[in-house]
Amino acid sequence: MICYELAVRSNSHFSQEASFYRLNSLVDLVIGDHCVSRNNNFMFTETMPSLQSIKIGSDSFCSSNENGSFFIDKQPMLQSIIIGNRSFTSYTNFRVLNCPKLKVLQIGKDPNEKNDWLLSYNQYSRCFQNALLFELQR
Repeated sequence: MICYELAVRSNSHFSQEASFYRLNSLVDLVIGDHCVSRNNNFMFTETMPSLQSIKIGSDSFCSSNENGSFFIDKQPMLQSIIIGNRSFTSYTNFRVLNCPKLKVLQIGKDPNEKNDWLLSYNQYSRCFQNALLFELQR
């Protein structure tokens, strides 16, 4: 299937795990805010030769399961991963391996960016706050 950009709009929910590996021509994956709350895993372990960027909004992949895994492996063209605040909060594993062109990994927004020292608790990232494994290897 030919698909260069896939955008999942905000407030979209899947009851099963999403599979993107069949989209071999996918270049950009954009998932909005408050999406995919019932998934326990976010995995790209099959090589997608064209994938260059993954962008995930805030409050996405917030499962009640505390054994979720974020795993990206063997993505030769992947250049950026951007994850919004409070996404993947209950995930216990974060692994990004074999992505030789990865230049940008942004997990949550820097609270100092607003120059406001009175930030509410909800504005902090909290992504992967329960992670027991955090592995990054080009």
